Amino acid sequence: MSGLTFQFSTYWLLVCVLAGVLYALVLYYRETHFTEAGQKPKWWLYALAVVRAVLIFFIAALLLSPLLKLVNHETEKPIILLAQDNSASIRMHFKQQDSAAYTSNFNKLRDALSKNYEVKTYLVGNKVREGTQADYKDGSTNLSDFFEQVQNLFSNQNLGAIILASDGVYNEGSNPVYSAGEKMAPVYTIALGDTTVKRDLLISKMYFNPVAYLGNNFSVRADVQAQNCKGEAIKLQVFRVEENTNRLLQEQSFTTQSDYFVKPAEFTFAADKPGIIHYRFLLNQLSDEVTFANNTTDVFVEVLEVNEKILLLANAPHPDLAALKQAIESNKNYECDIVYAQGNNADVKDYSLIIFHQLPSGAQTAQGIIAASKAQKKSMLFITGAQTNILLFNSSQDALKINGGNNSMGEATAAPENDFTLFNLSTNAMQALQAFPPLKVPFGDYRPAPSTVVLAYQKIGNVSTKYPLISFYQSLDSKIGIISGEGIWHWRNYDFLQHKTGDVFNEIITRTVQYLSVKPDKKQFRVTPENRSRSGNERMFSESETVIFNAELYNDTYEPVNQPDVKLVVRDEKGKEFNYVMNRNGTGYTLNAGSFASGNYSYTASVIFNNKSFTEKGEFMVSPLQLENSQTRADHQLLNLLSTKSGGKLFYPNQIDDLIKTIETQESIKPVIYTTQKTETVINLKWIFFLLAGLLSIEWFVRKYNGGY
Repeated sequence: MSGLTFQFSTYWLLVCVLAGVLYALVLYYRETHFTEAGQKPKWWLYALAVVRAVLIFFIAALLLSPLLKLVNHETEKPIILLAQDNSASIRMHFKQQDSAAYTSNFNKLRDALSKNYEVKTYLVGNKVREGTQADYKDGSTNLSDFFEQVQNLFSNQNLGAIILASDGVYNEGSNPVYSAGEKMAPVYTIALGDTTVKRDLLISKMYFNPVAYLGNNFSVRADVQAQNCKGEAIKLQVFRVEENTNRLLQEQSFTTQSDYFVKPAEFTFAADKPGIIHYRFLLNQLSDEVTFANNTTDVFVEVLEVNEKILLLANAPHPDLAALKQAIESNKNYECDIVYAQGNNADVKDYSLIIFHQLPSGAQTAQGIIAASKAQKKSMLFITGAQTNILLFNSSQDALKINGGNNSMGEATAAPENDFTLFNLSTNAMQALQAFPPLKVPFGDYRPAPSTVVLAYQKIGNVSTKYPLISFYQSLDSKIGIISGEGIWHWRNYDFLQHKTGDVFNEIITRTVQYLSVKPDKKQFRVTPENRSRSGNERMFSESETVIFNAELYNDTYEPVNQPDVKLVVRDEKGKEFNYVMNRNGTGYTLNAGSFASGNYSYTASVIFNNKSFTEKGEFMVSPLQLENSQTRADHQLLNLLSTKSGGKLFYPNQIDDLIKTIETQESIKPVIYTTQKTETVINLKWIFFLLAGLLSIEWFVRKYNGGY
């Protein structure tokens, strides 16, 4: 409600009334200008006296600084979010259902709720966008992204309910059950699709390193899954795709042993030439499969040609040194020099990775060499041991701190971390790692930095710990690796004893060295494609992902500049060109080139700066997006869990009327009334000014009209 308050006592209003009356009496009581002697005053003189009294009253009252309190009430309808899964898996299920009937029911739901609620509709697939016209063509499903956007956009609004129509299959992002939360709003799900296990043969997942090095062998693992295919003969073939021709490289055959059959198939290839290599994995087709689209998967591996020098800086002679050198130089792209620390005798400028074996120690602190490595932004690998000075070790890097050990030693075997993703190790390497003999590790309390990534933890006896044995840390300028123990030469001997070769040990060491020794590009002009949608090789894209190009241009003192225009030309396999001019962004350049059809593309970027012409060339690959074909069975259990946890309920497409009634009868979904209160000085109200001006004008006009002044 509104109200009027005064900063002084309201008794002063009587004074204001009295002032207005007295002023009017003085002005009009003995007025003779408009009345002849002996005649009564004319009626309009009384009216003018009233006008003058009111005018003086208002002017005097305004001097009391009255305040007007205004109260406003606004009613906000509850918001209902209506989200439709727009992924290709829905279309696959609709082949056996009446999609027109479902669309009609969905529109009926939207129209019915719009009468009492504010309804917002979204399409959910590889991205989230507003809309109602579903075409079921998105190549992936990211349900968690939808709930995260809901949290950001509607956390402070009257969100009544979320209705999600989906088959429950997601293949990007995190589990939506955790993203939805319990306090956001109840989630009502419409279960689409078919939960019946269909006859299907598919490649469910691929495991590989997107980058390999020239001259090395690398492995790719394909997980083959068969549903309702017991006793069937399966053949998995691998082709190398070159200029639209397929060349058969390897194949594996096996027979399914059960109705639900999973078989990992691992292949080893040689990185025989630099560039991007396209492999196609193809399963034979069985009769009556629900779909053949998931029988084929494409893999792209970029082969890099590098020649790196590694410095192995040691405190003293040790069997580890020979084992490390032999493993590193098993890759012909690497050369390893062993140097024993003597003060600051090592020059690190020609090396891409510095390995500190039991350094810093009590006899050789190597602080000058460590400082030089940091100053030159070199990556470092620390291997601790009995001679390591733990206090100096802690101060030399930020990845791992070891406290309270009193320089005593213990033994620990490796417990590999299955979720390690910095680089890929073969299944044999991960299994062998946990079977290797124990290392001698410093005793103490291990405190890794929050961003430290662990490849293997320490297992002391039969007790698994969270103390890192092999870990990695990415700083702003370089990478740091730590092997928290000495004696890895035992690993090499064990590998020879078990497998008659040192290939597994060599793989662990060379992959570690490859990850740590990658050098930053120091060219004056460089252009790189950037994949912002997923992890992995940034030169690999799917058809649904946008290709982003970033460019950097530096002057002779290596300061970033972006005054000249950068032109970019993208060419497909048929020679068709797409021409762009890159946009300036901060001190560099960027370009969103959009999405491309699957295939092999090359690009050429050019710029002229200080009368010099700079050119940068490269390649990227676009692969068909096949995520939606990897799972043909709807997951209604996930939808039910999503609804139950959030306080909602699961419905089926033929229960739309029940869903509408449930929403309308929920006491928690109701309008919210917002009350706002505003106080302002009456003298600031414009209508007060016009009222006073109007009264004065009326009085002046009447007096003037009747010959007064």
